[in-house]
This record gives sequence, C-alpha cells and structure tokens, in this order.
Amino acid sequence: MKKLFAVSVMCAALAGCSKQNAGSGQGTSAESQYGNAADQSKQQIDNAASQAQREVKDAAKAQQKRIDAEAKAAKSEIEAKKAEAQAQAKQQQKNIEQESQKIQQAVGSAQQGVTESQSNDQQIQQQARDSAKDIQGVDVSVDNGVVTLRGSANSDDQKTSAENRVKQVPGVKEVKNEITVNKQ
Repeated sequence: MKKLFAVSVMCAALAGCSKQNAGSGQGTSAESQYGNAADQSKQQIDNAASQAQREVKDAAKAQQKRIDAEAKAAKSEIEAKKAEAQAQAKQQQKNIEQESQKIQQAVGSAQQGVTESQSNDQQIQQQARDSAKDIQGVDVSVDNGVVTLRGSANSDDQKTSAENRVKQVPGVKEVKNEITVNKQ
C-alpha cells in the first residue's frame, strides 16, 4: 500500500511537471520523457494493484483455511463428546441391567427363603403336634421357628412336659406356652 501511494504521488508530480513544461514551450523530447515516466508510473501502479489483489486473495485463502481448520477441529470435538456421551449412556444402561439382575436375584432368594421358612414352619408344626399329642385338642402354630401352644392340659406337669418336648424339635427357636391348666 505504501508503494502504491508513493507511485501515485510520483505520477501526480510528473504529470504536473509535464503540464508546466508544456506551458513553458519546451521541446517534445521533454514531453516524451515525461510520457515515458508516466507510462512507467502507471505500469508500477498497475503492478502494485495486481500485487495487492494477489495479497488480498492469499490472505482470504489463508483465512478460509484457518476457518476450515477451526470448523474441522470443532466438529472433531463434538464427535468426541458425542462418542463419550454414548459410552457413558451404554455404561449406565449396563449398570442398570446389573442392578436389575441383583434385585431379581435378591427377590428370588427372598421368595425362596419365605418358601423355605414356610416349609420349615410346616415341618416344625407337624413335629410339635406329634410332641404335644398327649394333650387333646392342642393348637400348634409356628411363625419363623417360634411355636405357640394353645389349649387345655389336665396338670402343670402335662403343660410343662409338652413345652419341653416341643423345644427339642429341630428348627424351634422359641416356645410360647399358652396352654391353660384345668382345675379339677
């Protein structure tokens, strides 16, 4: 740009000199020199303008390349974050499935435990009835290994004997003896 300005100033000065000399009546050789100088100046101006256009085009290309590179980098970053988010979502889904399996296993174990407990309670109830059979009409109930005896006995010995025999049944944790003694 500085060159272009300097060349323009020089052309203007030469043109001014050319007019002065033409007005003072000097010969055509001076006009020819000034014309050549003006042509050279015009050529330099044209060259400088072409150079400036090339520089502007080169700068625009460089700017476009930089923009393209930044856009490509941003796109790569977005793709990386997308892939990371997908991986996290997949891992969360896997964790949910694992937790679901654990819950299902726990429920299954609990159901099995309840079933086994009920089965054990039924076995205990049957064995406790057999152990207390000397008391007619005795009611035996079992809840998680706790046996409750209800009914009427003829004596305290009969009541205590039934309780002691039931305590010996495998799986019995406790005996609640609610048997009443008949007064005769």
